[in-house]
Amino acid sequence: MLSLASRSLSNLSINSSTSLETDINSIKYIILLSFLIVSLVLSLFIFYHTLITPAARKLNCHIIIILLCLNFLQTSTDLPILIGIFHTGYLRPASSAFCTFWVWYDFSLNAMSICLMAFASIERHIIVFKWKFFQNQMKRYIFHYLPIIIILCWIPLFYIVAVVISPTCQQNWSYNLISCGQPCYVLYDKYLSGFDFIFHLLISIFIIAISNITLCIRIIYQKRKIQHAADQRRQQKMAIQLISIAILYIAGWFPSIIIQLIQLYFDPSFLAHQLESILFSIYFVPLLLPAICLRIVPQLTKRFSTIIGRKL
Repeated sequence: MLSLASRSLSNLSINSSTSLETDINSIKYIILLSFLIVSLVLSLFIFYHTLITPAARKLNCHIIIILLCLNFLQTSTDLPILIGIFHTGYLRPASSAFCTFWVWYDFSLNAMSICLMAFASIERHIIVFKWKFFQNQMKRYIFHYLPIIIILCWIPLFYIVAVVISPTCQQNWSYNLISCGQPCYVLYDKYLSGFDFIFHLLISIFIIAISNITLCIRIIYQKRKIQHAADQRRQQKMAIQLISIAILYIAGWFPSIIIQLIQLYFDPSFLAHQLESILFSIYFVPLLLPAICLRIVPQLTKRFSTIIGRKL
């Protein structure tokens, strides 16, 4: 009798846990879907107006536009798959081939985005303080276009090897879990997963943080030395553009990266049950990026306000 009661309590606990998880996933579904719709509308608005704006062709806008393109791919094709899992509880279509593609696609977009942001954070120092450096065509190709091309080519190729070909282990996907339960190299190959984590995420987020902090310091220091108001405004404008985006990346990525660092090298059980909830903040980077970009470009803000004002 005691055994039966114990089993009943155990089943009740499992059902309660499952019900709670379903409720949480429903809340995540509603939140992500709401932000997704707004993000797509803002992205389309920005794309339309940047195409007819000559300022979009400037060197300091190139990476921001590329980030917006990657962001649009995430919000229009990648995040809907995730939202579908939160809504139905499983992946559609539930197949090994689709899991492999989705994980490769998702990991590639996230890594390209954060690595490009890291490069932009370093490059912004040159654009703000040594802007004549890029007037030389050869230097512009080598130090601006070439790093962008390398990042956009290297990262998808890396994940083709790590996820698609997977030479070190056999993939075993779970169709009811985010990222299909993680690719096997993350779980079983500590060297490949360590390389991926350190070089694509950890180093990138620290470069973003340190570069933008030093950029703020340099702007404040230079303000005392530069008397020309136009030069001060130019420097502040270009710095604020990237710093605003950097704050979004740091807020979205930094907590999960630090927790994963502790789990990888110190305590594997550290905040293990809370990690999925903390990882949820990463999804807001692509969702909020169009709003940040709209806010830091006064011309776009005015046009958007005018259009909204007319319709209201």
